[in-house]
Amino acid sequence: EVGTKGDIGPLAFDVALYRIDWTDVQVLGAVAPESGPTLFVTTNGGRARSQGLEWALSLRPEKHLTIAWSGNAVEAKLRSDVPGIGGSAGDNLPYVPRFSSTVSGDYSIPLTTSATLTLGTTWSYVGGRNGDFIAAPLLSNNPYLPAYSTWDLRAGLQISGFKLDAIVRNVSNSRGITGYRSAFGFNGTTGQAAIVQPRTVQIRLSGQF
Repeated sequence: EVGTKGDIGPLAFDVALYRIDWTDVQVLGAVAPESGPTLFVTTNGGRARSQGLEWALSLRPEKHLTIAWSGNAVEAKLRSDVPGIGGSAGDNLPYVPRFSSTVSGDYSIPLTTSATLTLGTTWSYVGGRNGDFIAAPLLSNNPYLPAYSTWDLRAGLQISGFKLDAIVRNVSNSRGITGYRSAFGFNGTTGQAAIVQPRTVQIRLSGQF
């Protein structure tokens, strides 16, 4: 890994390039025994390589406003065949997005000497990635999962030692797929998917004593 971090005026940055070479990397997969149901397992996947760029930037153009951007661009692939779980050299490792990014902004508004209002938002993006390796021929192997994004809003009111927060997560009610498991449909055309948490509203009251 090689990187740099520092400050340039109102901008703080942390950027790194990295490469990881794995031996017997652990991967998710499924195997089909001669008799009985397909077994979903975590197993050794031979040699693999993960390499990419990651960054975290924070900009404070004035004392009440903070804007942050972080992300990761990565290539993660097998470097050897793993026939026991249906993996081949060059296949993408499961659940590693090629690109992910988060952008947030927070603004504070002093109301009085003891009261402050804060407003903020966060947008998160998870890029396309592949699912589990599947050795069973009738199930979809290493399926492609599409990219998705979520958007959060938040507001807070702090008065002396007390703070009231209101948070709306996943405002657009995105149904992005976070995990997928092939079911026993013909040629893997059906499956079971886990999706991102739906729109959620949270109210929180905290205090310091």
